[in-house]
Amino acid sequence: MWSNISNEGKGLRWVIDALQNGTALWVTDGSYHRTAAPTISGAGWMLYCRRRKLKLKGSFFERSPRAGSYRAELLGLLAIHTLAAALETFFDLPRHEGKICCDNQGALFKSSERRRRIPVGSSQADIKRAFRNVKSGLKGKFTYEWVESHQDDFKLWHQLTLEQQLNCECDVLAKQAVESSLSPRSPRYSHQRLPRESAAVFVHGIKQTSDVAKDVRFALGQVEAERFYTAPLGERRPDGSRKKGGLGWSKASFHAVDWRALDATLDTKPWMYRQWLAKQSSGFCGTQRMVARWDSARDGLCPDCGKQERASHLCLCSNAERTLLFTQMADRIGVWLSNNFAHPELAYWIPRYIKLRGTRRLGDMPGLSEDMRTVAASQDLIPWRCFMEGKLSKEIFTLQRRSLVRSPSRLTIGD
Repeated sequence: MWSNISNEGKGLRWVIDALQNGTALWVTDGSYHRTAAPTISGAGWMLYCRRRKLKLKGSFFERSPRAGSYRAELLGLLAIHTLAAALETFFDLPRHEGKICCDNQGALFKSSERRRRIPVGSSQADIKRAFRNVKSGLKGKFTYEWVESHQDDFKLWHQLTLEQQLNCECDVLAKQAVESSLSPRSPRYSHQRLPRESAAVFVHGIKQTSDVAKDVRFALGQVEAERFYTAPLGERRPDGSRKKGGLGWSKASFHAVDWRALDATLDTKPWMYRQWLAKQSSGFCGTQRMVARWDSARDGLCPDCGKQERASHLCLCSNAERTLLFTQMADRIGVWLSNNFAHPELAYWIPRYIKLRGTRRLGDMPGLSEDMRTVAASQDLIPWRCFMEGKLSKEIFTLQRRSLVRSPSRLTIGD
């Protein structure tokens, strides 16, 4: 938070005078680029002395899957309060007054609160707890003022108020912080904690900013899933079914799947859809083979093609009409991908890979680029049926993320 600071004065004497004389004006702004840097929150802040016309300013960024413009604004406000508390403590300052300006009303209101308790499920709870800890001993009295954002887009510079001008400068600082995070030489912070944050919870390296239950459940579920997927297959019974066992995947196959992407997608789906997919993936959906277990009148055969109708038969039925429907749906996916800024090779090969129904590996397709061969090698570790049930390779998302950054689309890989 303090690695990129500039001071227009000599030392900090002028800062202390500004605080004691009530001429200190604190301003901050946040920045978030959802396409180019979806995991980066950038913040710029400034302390300005109205009497001496001097500035102390800084900028920084935070990497987090929970990044966003609101979090960026809160981080800038937290930096201001933390610096004020540090100056009070180090220089043993008495009670002082100042004004804090920000262009986000919600973040400004939250930073002005003095809370004894932060609810577990509160949004950005980690920052709010840090605010609580910092403000518990803060002697300074601040007034909080909202400033209209980006006024330089509509007015000449001299027409802006002092607060609006400083807010525009902080906006530039925050954007520069986000841009600096994209440099290969930018620091790759791990396990970042906030100032005065007494405790933090990390699950698989991801800091929990709100209720930890969801990510903990996911992490524990992934451990159980890996144990089941990589366990040896059960022996076959005379009727073709298998005794209790795992799925026989390799660890490389399991870790090739982007499980978080699947989990995030299912979060947006109705409960009945998720229940259907769970039944389909486990083989317990209402196929003729399954229904025949409790209805002796059923023969377990597909009514369209006469073959055994297990869950795996859903996308493999050779009936002409079902094949036509299957082909049409694959083509529709191809059109959708092309219309929504998919990487050209993904838009071209995914529909064709679907229509081959698992008879060929993606890596066997001719003329693949080097990037696409990387995708294909990873995806081929995952069975075709599982691909159809939403288990996509991480490399697909890596390639698509790079493609979106270079496109005019505002879509992110999360979208």
